[in-house]
Amino acid sequence: MADVVLVNPIIPSWYTEVLEVHPEKDWLKPPVGSPPLGLLYIAAYLVSRGYKVKVLDIMRKKIKKSEFIGFLEQEQPKIVGLVVFSEATVSVFEFCSSAKEWNPNVITVLGGPHVTFMDEETLQHEAVDIIVRGEGELSMAELADYFLQQRGSLNEIKGITYKMNTGKDVEIVRNPGRPYIKELDQLPFPLRTAIDMEEYPMPGTIITSRGCPGSCIFCAAGAISGGRYRTRGIDNVILEIEEMRRIFKIDYITVVDDTFTAFPERTRAFCHYYNKSNSGFAWGCESRVDDVSRELLTLMVESGCDAIQFGVESGVQSVLYSIRKNITVEQIEVAVRWAREAGIRFIACSFIIGHHSDTHDTVRQTLEFAKHLRDSYGVTPFFGMCTPYPGTYLYRNREKLGVTIYSKGWDTHQLIYSNISTKYLTRQDIQRWYYKASELFRDDIKKIENIRLRRSKHKSQSPNIIV
Repeated sequence: MADVVLVNPIIPSWYTEVLEVHPEKDWLKPPVGSPPLGLLYIAAYLVSRGYKVKVLDIMRKKIKKSEFIGFLEQEQPKIVGLVVFSEATVSVFEFCSSAKEWNPNVITVLGGPHVTFMDEETLQHEAVDIIVRGEGELSMAELADYFLQQRGSLNEIKGITYKMNTGKDVEIVRNPGRPYIKELDQLPFPLRTAIDMEEYPMPGTIITSRGCPGSCIFCAAGAISGGRYRTRGIDNVILEIEEMRRIFKIDYITVVDDTFTAFPERTRAFCHYYNKSNSGFAWGCESRVDDVSRELLTLMVESGCDAIQFGVESGVQSVLYSIRKNITVEQIEVAVRWAREAGIRFIACSFIIGHHSDTHDTVRQTLEFAKHLRDSYGVTPFFGMCTPYPGTYLYRNREKLGVTIYSKGWDTHQLIYSNISTKYLTRQDIQRWYYKASELFRDDIKKIENIRLRRSKHKSQSPNIIV
């Protein structure tokens, strides 16, 4: 029995559908799974407040509607919470409807990046009761207090949007926003015991900060965090890592922050600790090319870092300026050269095709640059298509930037199909260039997949880069 059930929804079926028709496009496979840390943070906070929580990761356990209803019948929750990403909205609505079919009085609560910015639109669906905007721990706990303990008032819970029946019709109420959590160290560690860690090919993930100090126009991370970058203390991070290693026998850690190296002194403190401890575990992270130095990368390698992923987005300087990446092409090459010379075994660079300022020529130059990085420094390039997500500068200013979104159905934001055109590229152009890039670097993309599948100590000590 559970007071609250938290659900990670299923990946839409478009991956499977495409692969059934085009099995040769195996680089379209969905990313290898890792624990849903956002939900596990909320679960841990609710448990710390005395509530019983179950986590259902349908991303890993594909279940039918009847099985979902059977699960709810078994657990008898008062609240069902689901995380929502733009491309999974249809799936989420289906699960909300199933929950209401099981019990019309169950409270459905949605959170996550999509509904944070599309709260009122999302509440138009009849099976959705409440939206949690921004960080979910405190708001979910106060909702549990209200619905399970009859404590407090719904209109006093910050950071939520909800439906209120006035007797004549249904009114949408949008409460004031909730301040961001300043002291992240006060939060309990994610409740990893709520899931079967053995089910995840990439189990050893950790979040050491929230937000991103960057200002890229296409990225929702800065929008969700309000432009605020908050970090945990390194001592707190080390405690969580050691807990994971002790309980789950994990010997490979992937730091899934948007950038782990934003504050180099903090990264150095982490490295110094593991240099002294001789712990024998390895780790990887995501970074920016303007955050690293030769000295820092060398120190990272000495502490066990053998994988790094740089978000570089384009190989053309004018495009980098236009998307506010605030890096140079020269910095990209210098950073990957330093990483290779320092001894980082696996270096990945992510690129985006179809920026509002991209032309056929700039995309061609980006592919040539990616090939140069691969051939000269052993970099593994991989690609995505530009997608205007709610909350981003790109989405808010799409008309001014000459970007047209072809469908208002959020399920069309599918990551493997282009949903936009620009002043210089049609939707079909973007799609063709994406497929060309992915085919050109097919073996490299498959290498990422093979490396990801080698699970920490469960299989080996190989890196697990998140793509």
